[in-house]
Amino acid sequence: HADQAISLFKMAVQLNFVKGRKIMHVSCACLYTVCRKNESAHMLIDFSEVVKVNVFKIAAIFLKFIKLTSMTMPLNDPSLYIHRFVGQLKLEDGTSKVANTALRLVARMKRDWMATGRRPSGLCGAAIIIACRMHNFFRSKDEVVRIVRVSPETLKSRLLEFGNTASAYLTTEEINAEGGDDGRVESLRERADGIAEDPPCFKASKKKRPKTELTAFLEEQPKDKKKGARTRNKARKSNHANQSDNSLSEEETDVEDISEYMNDDKETQIKTLIWEHANQDYIQQQQFMEK
Repeated sequence: HADQAISLFKMAVQLNFVKGRKIMHVSCACLYTVCRKNESAHMLIDFSEVVKVNVFKIAAIFLKFIKLTSMTMPLNDPSLYIHRFVGQLKLEDGTSKVANTALRLVARMKRDWMATGRRPSGLCGAAIIIACRMHNFFRSKDEVVRIVRVSPETLKSRLLEFGNTASAYLTTEEINAEGGDDGRVESLRERADGIAEDPPCFKASKKKRPKTELTAFLEEQPKDKKKGARTRNKARKSNHANQSDNSLSEEETDVEDISEYMNDDKETQIKTLIWEHANQDYIQQQQFMEK
């Protein structure tokens, strides 16, 4: 990794990227870039602790550097850090069992959209603490938090999100028998009910979303809308049949054609609610001006 990092640092010097920045910070960014490229189990906070610098400063330099050089970085896979973190828990003979179970849990978390947009250390912490309890190894949350370097609130959030998925109701035997040994979604053996869950943020937004008058009206009468559409189709077919059979005057046919495109009472009510919901600001302005 050192030789590759030196090449990147020379490139940074040629691009005048070092100007105005400390050499140590740029060196850390180059080393981390190589680690990400080679999918090594090193985090950015490891470099910041060595040079005693805020991790966000090095992160900003790293992002600017890859943007300047137009390099594409692979996604930070949580499964890369499982063996490293489990080894620090000192589980002795149970290290391999806990690590393999944690990898299988990580694969399910990825399938259920828990890894998207999240830092890998939080997922690793949740998977490790669940795997430890599954194999009767008691490790407190404080120990796991200290190893994976996340806040207790982050670890609690990942555990709650996993608890809301179908994978949380599987037994140890079911989890170990369904693949995912390398922490990848592709290696899971899909069951009949092995359907991916909705993303956690989507579930949270559905709970917080207020129930408006429009949504309440549409939820109350979903069947009536289908029946109304069917009756309108039947009416249109009968109108066309009557027009072909009976010789109607031009004025009567015009009236019948127009009536096909007019809304009934329910359609008028639905469209009124949709318009009022979409133009709430305009309605409030008009009411304020009238006062």
